[in-house]
Amino acid sequence: MDNGTKLSSEQINSIMNEAKSSDLKGTVNTEEFIKKHLNEEQAAKVKSVLGDPEKLKQLLDSPFAQKLMNSLKENQDKG
Repeated sequence: MDNGTKLSSEQINSIMNEAKSSDLKGTVNTEEFIKKHLNEEQAAKVKSVLGDPEKLKQLLDSPFAQKLMNSLKENQDKG
């Protein structure tokens, strides 16, 4: 995604808190998660990326995504 998504601090904290307190091993309903945490514009951008394999690969290969995934894995390993 690009910098235009602009998640608020509250959105980021809400997503991170849910990620920390949930077992995210494929059990999350993506549509419900998106509706719960994002506004319509942000949701449209996420759906655009999820629906485009090349955009999704670029996102997952980004340094930020790698750092986030490592952080979540470390938290899961601790818990």
